[in-house]
Amino acid sequence: MDNGAFPVFIGPNLGDISDADKENSIKPNASFTTTKSVLYDAVIVVGGENSINTLEDCGAAGAFVKEAFKHGKPIIATGEGVDLIARLNFQGIILATQDSSFESCKGVVSSRSFSDPQQLTQAMYDAIAAHRHFDRNVSKVQI
Repeated sequence: MDNGAFPVFIGPNLGDISDADKENSIKPNASFTTTKSVLYDAVIVVGGENSINTLEDCGAAGAFVKEAFKHGKPIIATGEGVDLIARLNFQGIILATQDSSFESCKGVVSSRSFSDPQQLTQAMYDAIAAHRHFDRNVSKVQI
């Protein structure tokens, strides 16, 4: 936000989203069924086991990310969010693994840990600054 980003929170519904300890929460601006990912500059899938389990149970969340991928939008995934992206089976995309905690491939930035936050932040900025990533194989991506 210090660099002019304006986050918009999207959830499975418009109910509050709480952290794992239920100490903090945010109210989503929209739900996956009431907005489209093409309206945004990038999609960020934040980790957290409970969060990812909820997103996986919401078919519209996967469709939201697939649509962003198909339209060349930058996608950033952290922690368990990388697992969600992996399950979407995007062809030709290299994601972070336990052995390589960070990857940036065709506008998809993934980090298993925050061991180097500056590297992650710079890769995210670079992916967003490129605006679209048309070098992806999207022919088999079904929404």
